[in-house]
Amino acid sequence: MRVLLLYLMVVAIWGSTWIVIPFQFGEVANELSVAYRFGIAALLLYAYAIITRRQLSLPGNAYFFVFVQGTLLFCLNYFLVYYGTAYITTGLVAVVFSTVVLFNAVFSRLFFGTPLETRVLLAAAIGFTGIALIFWPEVSQLSFEDSTIVGFSYILIATLLASLGN
Repeated sequence: MRVLLLYLMVVAIWGSTWIVIPFQFGEVANELSVAYRFGIAALLLYAYAIITRRQLSLPGNAYFFVFVQGTLLFCLNYFLVYYGTAYITTGLVAVVFSTVVLFNAVFSRLFFGTPLETRVLLAAAIGFTGIALIFWPEVSQLSFEDSTIVGFSYILIATLLASLGN
């Protein structure tokens, strides 16, 4: 039951990201909005660790990799998602970001020698198609003749960086 609860929390929090981002535009810079989000998340994580008496220490040689992962997955990635969302709807952002599964499979192959399994590629294609169908009204209006290509490019690069962070 605990695993299910944690899973549902992750789905709710991550899923709401696409809804919340457009409301954060305007008053402060995108970079500051990202800093607020992850600053609050860090405080909550530390509070949880204190309440549950868990240590958050790492071996000294892990900090470099944590820094690189954090920069790719939670900094540069989100900056580009915010910039891209200024050009395209969050439905399209979700569709483009679903390519992270394919990037993960390819990078897993390149960095770890993991074979590209047909079932993984098929599942990724089915998932991507499903997300595209859910957001079909936004997808059908995609145009590469205006600033949409700028937003699309930002999100695709963000997805690539997120996958490298993974």
